[in-house]
Amino acid sequence: MDLGLYGDVGRIRKRYRPQIAVGAVMLTLTFVTLFVPIVYYITEQNVYERRLLSYFYYFVILYYCFSAVYVTRRYE
Repeated sequence: MDLGLYGDVGRIRKRYRPQIAVGAVMLTLTFVTLFVPIVYYITEQNVYERRLLSYFYYFVILYYCFSAVYVTRRYE
């Protein structure tokens, strides 16, 4: 969204480095969860169970949404 509004790749690299890092951590946790159930677990009865760390994903997604609204409002 920021690239569409401002058209500057350097701005994205500079301003969104923390968000990119958090996204990379989430991606890494997702891959690790395939082998060690830290975010979610699927039982033998094929039932999906969330672990405590799964709520971290919700907070990050909310942060990304509020950040997008903030960038759009600030641009206007």
